[in-house]
Amino acid sequence: MVTMSTFDENLHPRGQAANPGQFKAKENDAPTGSLTAPDAPNPFAELAGQHERAEWVARMEVVAWENRARDAALEQFFAVSRTIAPQGATHAVFTDGNDGDPKFVGWQNLAGDLLDEDPGDLEGHELIGFAGVESDNYLRNAGFELDEETWQWTVELRDPAAARRDMRPDAAYGATAAYHVDDRARSDGALGAFLSGVVRRSPETRDTLHRLTDAQVASLNRDFEAFASLMATKIKNAQEG
Repeated sequence: MVTMSTFDENLHPRGQAANPGQFKAKENDAPTGSLTAPDAPNPFAELAGQHERAEWVARMEVVAWENRARDAALEQFFAVSRTIAPQGATHAVFTDGNDGDPKFVGWQNLAGDLLDEDPGDLEGHELIGFAGVESDNYLRNAGFELDEETWQWTVELRDPAAARRDMRPDAAYGATAAYHVDDRARSDGALGAFLSGVVRRSPETRDTLHRLTDAQVASLNRDFEAFASLMATKIKNAQEG
């Protein structure tokens, strides 16, 4: 049997005026750390960033597919034209592609005269993928020239392999990626123009651009602005000297 000791009020005071208790004046030290909880990363913001990067990769895949389609259409035309082009033909003539894919309409000689020859199997041949609001740029990049009197496009007959090199789909892909980085940096186009030249010389850079985070894009833009400022100063000093 456990015997309970008698409760001593002096040892456990309850706020009497004469004996307020040993902890009345006790004060705890202030905490050394901050009591404010750190801001937790927003999981939705990170998820949105992941989807934005995934969307960009998908857009680049579409651009690459469109470039391959244009390459194939141009190569097919040059391959066939080399076998059936009449003697003296140096250029092919196409209709404007703004309202649809450009259609082959005839042959032209070096002097710029339209040859009175049957287009044969190429009659009405379309260059798939060259239509739309960017058709002028696509055609010029492929070596076409616009006749502003007839509003028709002419292109010099070439080897299909040369046509593929001239189209440079990798460069077009990289240029699009470069200007997307410029948009993300909210720049004025100068960064995109600079990166467009970089990616033409560096496939590794071209393939990495779409994976940059927003923080990396901001850092890249700061470095570019510092570089541009330095170059402007050097040019100014050279002119003054």
